[in-house]
Amino acid sequence: MTNSEIAFNPNTPKDILVALSKSGGECTRSAIAWSTNTPKDILIALSKDDSECVRSHVAANPTTSEDILIALSEDPSEEVRESIATNNGNISESVLRILYKNSSKDIRRIIAVHPNTPKDVLIALSKDDSKYIRREVAWSTNTPKDILIALSKDDSACVRGRVASNPNTPEDVLIKLSKDTGYPKEIAEDNINSKYINKYT
Repeated sequence: MTNSEIAFNPNTPKDILVALSKSGGECTRSAIAWSTNTPKDILIALSKDDSECVRSHVAANPTTSEDILIALSEDPSEEVRESIATNNGNISESVLRILYKNSSKDIRRIIAVHPNTPKDVLIALSKDDSKYIRREVAWSTNTPKDILIALSKDDSACVRGRVASNPNTPEDVLIKLSKDTGYPKEIAEDNINSKYINKYT
């Protein structure tokens, strides 16, 4: 059995995990950092590891506690911060707010569609300079209707098209978008027809 396999084994004693987290190679430490069986104190130690890869695995671990994620959300490594953003729903609004302030375009795109992103961050992202960020906000089913209404008037057709495809977009907005041109018009018409069919079947 390899060290990585030992790290993932739910029956591995804590003292062995501690020893491997200190003396094992990067792959072994990463495996420990990723394992959902790893105790919090070891995750805390690994969150300060010199290896960007190890810290990224701690950040992506669904059992990593909020206090560790808050510390890692200010990590100088974009890879580590991106790993937090892609963590499977295990992120609080506080962590997402910190990430938003320290984020690159790629991370902002992930935050835009994260299920836990708070409204104030979505509002800020809906005004982002990048149309691709605004497009992701328009596409997210977590985006409030008032933001969708504002984005339906966006200068970018790709943003308006995503608003038209969002199942939460109000019908009156869809009707206006159906009078748009090109992509937004086609998507809005399809969404209106879909709502009509679902309503009467």
